[in-house]
Amino acid sequence: VIVLVDFLLVIWAAEYPWLPVSYLFGNFMVITMGIWSIIDEKNPDGPHMMLLTLMVTILQDIIMIAVRYGPIAYTLSGPPSEFRFSAGMAILNLILKPLYCALIYPHLIARGGSLSSSFRRKNYESIDGSQPQVTPAVPGTGAPVAGLAATSTSPYQDAYSPYSQPHATPTLPQYPGETKSPVA
Repeated sequence: VIVLVDFLLVIWAAEYPWLPVSYLFGNFMVITMGIWSIIDEKNPDGPHMMLLTLMVTILQDIIMIAVRYGPIAYTLSGPPSEFRFSAGMAILNLILKPLYCALIYPHLIARGGSLSSSFRRKNYESIDGSQPQVTPAVPGTGAPVAGLAATSTSPYQDAYSPYSQPHATPTLPQYPGETKSPVA
């Protein structure tokens, strides 16, 4: 509902060409983040980004309306009715944005997000998501190998892992007939 109301008010505010393109861009970014929130229902990043863009556009709208309203509203012949309607919708949208923020914040919390740390680092997930995590086990006992992390059984993973085997000191090959010790 918020996305639809915001969309209608932005379209009506743009009916008369008095606001700059940056006003439309910022408000359409809010709508885009709202659509992202609707599509991805479990991810807290959508509401988090929508809340942040709403907060930025509140400040932007105040500046845009304050700078652009005066020169058109106080002309000698009076502003056209399209301008008054457009300005009214822009101001109404600005008044409703704190309410939008108050309505979106509980959705952010319900999805496990917060304003301070919505973008947390997560463990690596395979793109197809079908590869289970496998922990190497000691043969015969089934106990996990100490010191080794879980690895994926991806068909694209290289079979050789230099850190999965104990470190051995390399030795130089011995050639027949060499009995001298190396000179230091």
